[in-house]
Amino acid sequence: MRSLIVGDGYSARSFHLPALEQIAREKAGGREDLPLTGVVEHRLDPRRAAAGPKWLEFFGSLRETEAYVAADPVVHVCTPPDAHLPVLAEAVELGYRRFIIEKPLASNLADAAEIMRLERQHDLQIVVVANWLSSTLTRAIKEEIEAGRRGNVRSLHIFGCKPRIARSLFSDSHRSAFDVEVPHFLALALHLCGPGSTLQRATCDDLIVDERRIEAMGSATMLLQAEAGYEALIETHLASPVRERRIAVEFEDASKLVGHYPCGSPEIFSQVVRVGADGVPQPPVLLEDNTVYRMISDAYAYLYGEGPRPISDTRFHYAVCARLSDAKASCGMYDRPLLELSGEAA
Repeated sequence: MRSLIVGDGYSARSFHLPALEQIAREKAGGREDLPLTGVVEHRLDPRRAAAGPKWLEFFGSLRETEAYVAADPVVHVCTPPDAHLPVLAEAVELGYRRFIIEKPLASNLADAAEIMRLERQHDLQIVVVANWLSSTLTRAIKEEIEAGRRGNVRSLHIFGCKPRIARSLFSDSHRSAFDVEVPHFLALALHLCGPGSTLQRATCDDLIVDERRIEAMGSATMLLQAEAGYEALIETHLASPVRERRIAVEFEDASKLVGHYPCGSPEIFSQVVRVGADGVPQPPVLLEDNTVYRMISDAYAYLYGEGPRPISDTRFHYAVCARLSDAKASCGMYDRPLLELSGEAA
């Protein structure tokens, strides 16, 4: 198993590299000689390269990694969304063919369509990050919905909050609250509610710190109409003093299923609470739920022909990008391009 990480920011250091190290150590059977993993960062701090573990090799550009092409590694695109397309295009030109791309697939529909065109033209294999689709909790909720024992779904609510104030003040890697947690939540919503779910309305608020105002980085909401007709609400708050990722599904019989996802490493357990029609909750059930590890393991299995194609492919994430584009347009961020999944984007 060989890997190449493009972008040495938060997602690479906090999620991709720890998961790769865990997978590599399991395969190594206790040996310390882990496979060499390349890390590309054009603004690389020499101190990071000097202090990094021996199994990491650092580069200042993709061009410097040409020796990796022959090993046929998986390229992890961990850059900000605006850079996904140019990074992919350069990697394809160098000869790379297997990719894991961070969420969202692209920052706009035109880039998403071009990524899909490159995928077809060069016979690429691409998985897009959506770790909640690999969650044990998500699987339990989806099975409960499909079983129909409680009747049809009446409503769905996905809620997330965390303190992201300092990063928003000092980093411009994301342009709005729609680009931070919402792509994960929206992918989860479309997985449960159907990729044909439509946007009803959206809101986005600024982050205000003393006299400073960071446009569109405070909070965001999306109200969807599911394929089955019920409403699904997504909320994210990025100036909260606490972390929480919660999902609540209400059924026709007035019972509820409430789930709490892990809020970051090293926690790898989720919880699910069943609430009866009388409003009385049952004791929470704990579920082992190392979602990033499972997602990357499943992605590698698929990319090397040893497992099924994940749900989280480019076509699914084009739908995610389309709904994100609808939400941003409805909040006046830009005009939504008249581009649908047909022709060149199909």
